[in-house]
Amino acid sequence: DLSQFSQVEAGHITVAQEPVDVRLIATELVEEYRAQAEAKGLAITCNMPDTLHVIASDSTRIRQVLGNLVSNAVKYTDGGEVRVQVAGRRGGDAPGPGRWVTLTVADTGIGIARDQQHLLFREFSRIAPGAGPGIGLGLAISQRVASALGGCIMVRSEAGQGATFTLWLPADEQEG
Repeated sequence: DLSQFSQVEAGHITVAQEPVDVRLIATELVEEYRAQAEAKGLAITCNMPDTLHVIASDSTRIRQVLGNLVSNAVKYTDGGEVRVQVAGRRGGDAPGPGRWVTLTVADTGIGIARDQQHLLFREFSRIAPGAGPGIGLGLAISQRVASALGGCIMVRSEAGQGATFTLWLPADEQEG
């Protein structure tokens, strides 16, 4: 994390522009974390539309960010479920005009108090006591990578009521 963070801070983050099917990334990540979730007694699901246009982005970077969000959801959820949802969006609470793709990770975990949410994307900030290994860089890196992809991460949560993190990505359509 420190190496990635220093690269991001120095502006040395490279972003590819290739056709990406975000549904495939979401499906693969859910399967990657299924055993870990089930070992904790959690259900883990992935919901998405049958069709969604391929976007121009960086599949490795999207996988990095979504993987961090799914990993955190499994880590901070002791009972219930983790849901990953992929959708196309326009307007509403979108971070800007145009078409967007959202990758949402919702859990029934410990949640995050509103007065602590401003710390989530700050470097070296950990708000969950006894959270285990880590130094508080995952979400800071993920937000910066999301920004490099032209998007952002938004959070909705309340203490004791789980958390919902949404990765917003611009949806410039690609052929194929």
